[in-house]
Amino acid sequence: MLPFIRDNYDSVLLSQYKTQNLRVGDIILFIYSDNLKKLCLHRIIKLDGKIIITMGDSCTCYDNPIIREQIIAIVEKIYRGKLTINCDSKFWRAIFFIWLYLLPIRRTLIRLYYCIAKNKSKICRWKDDCIST
Repeated sequence: MLPFIRDNYDSVLLSQYKTQNLRVGDIILFIYSDNLKKLCLHRIIKLDGKIIITMGDSCTCYDNPIIREQIIAIVEKIYRGKLTINCDSKFWRAIFFIWLYLLPIRRTLIRLYYCIAKNKSKICRWKDDCIST
């Protein structure tokens, strides 16, 4: 779910899925395979009756369709250090939708994100060296 949820760094608050209304943009935890061995945390991209289409934020293609019975929980909040992201806030929902509409150039944006993240420590060291001299 990068860039919105980062592995081994961010955490999420889940609420048990009962029969809540689902919306495009919601992040859900669901059983991805028939053998019950794989759980997945992805964003809802399309709702079509009983069929739900999901996709990870760093993915460039949709997942296989799922049904409501496969959903276990809904993400309410994302915790990133001292920052708490409320997934229902209008601001963050707008950010999520902008990201959704950037799908045609998402692969390039993700590569740029990885490049910046990889070189961040080098950039910070360079900046510190420049400031101290």
